[in-house]
Amino acid sequence: MRPIVVWNRAEAESVMLDYPYAHISISDSLVGDMPENLPDNPNRVALLRMEFTDCPTTGPDDAPVYIRPDYPIDPPTIMQCKKIVAFVDEWKDRVEGFAVNCAGGQSRSTATAEMIVARLNCEIAPLPPGRNWGPNRMLRVLYREAQ
Repeated sequence: MRPIVVWNRAEAESVMLDYPYAHISISDSLVGDMPENLPDNPNRVALLRMEFTDCPTTGPDDAPVYIRPDYPIDPPTIMQCKKIVAFVDEWKDRVEGFAVNCAGGQSRSTATAEMIVARLNCEIAPLPPGRNWGPNRMLRVLYREAQ
């Protein structure tokens, strides 16, 4: 398995991989960042689109806590995480790699990439310079429960 590629939305709309891969595209359903204009690529053999907001932190009981109370929230669910895990399991033996994107390419997508790495015992491709690694804590908890 090649290293998992993590993209932001702009990269997902412009970068094309030259090997067979499955793509998980996560967008924010409540603020209108869906859909991405993903380029046609015959090497992308599967695409899973998911929609949930980025809840950057969780409280003591792992409930979503949003920094801006005026921001609409549609947190990920255990069923969405199970669907993503099932997608990875379905395609892991049929592709050479996975690409994951969210709007910023550093929270929802990195948490998802971490889950794939743990599940498939592979690596994550380096993030571009200047992009922070900040996996979504709530997704980390949900992915552990979903496996």
